[in-house]
Amino acid sequence: MMDMAQFGLSGEAAVQESVRAGADIVTFSGDKLLGGPQAGLIVGRREPIDAMAGNPLARALRLGKLSIAGLESTLRLYLDPKAAISRIPTLRSITRPTTEIHRAARRLKKEIESQVGAHVRVEIADGFSEVGGGSLPGEQLPTKLVAISTSEMRPDEIARLFRESEAPIFGRVGHDRFLLDLRTVSDTELREIARAASRIFSERSSAN
Repeated sequence: MMDMAQFGLSGEAAVQESVRAGADIVTFSGDKLLGGPQAGLIVGRREPIDAMAGNPLARALRLGKLSIAGLESTLRLYLDPKAAISRIPTLRSITRPTTEIHRAARRLKKEIESQVGAHVRVEIADGFSEVGGGSLPGEQLPTKLVAISTSEMRPDEIARLFRESEAPIFGRVGHDRFLLDLRTVSDTELREIARAASRIFSERSSAN
């Protein structure tokens, strides 16, 4: 619904462009890049859409009222692109400035280091965020990573323990380190990640 080229991303036509190009039917997700509730949307010429609406499957697969309300609220945000970027989490993450991400990474590094021992190494590294989804496969954005490693645990084990935290925390493994991409981490979540790190590494130290 928005021209992503302005954010350094390309390769996917907006819904409006596909319709103007003469496509009879355009289908897309209500969640993912659009940022609304999980749904499938169909737009295009009236004749084929009416034929679909008359199929018995349409009744079985139709959205409920709550999802329609959420979808309507999301689409209304797109009337003001600035509001859409600030209030839709996916767009907010995609457009987040690298300087802001770096600032969050420094803060998280400091928070974790204050709660774990010297045996845990915490570093800031350059990296890329995979935008992914059906709309932007293979597209990458520069980001900052907080890399965590220790001689006492393999990176995949650290990743598993973070996933099993009370509030599951998902990162990835690369270059023999557990990596957290700060592009999608809000400032309110930094302390919770640091507390999870404290629990994980203090429990392992106690076990040893």
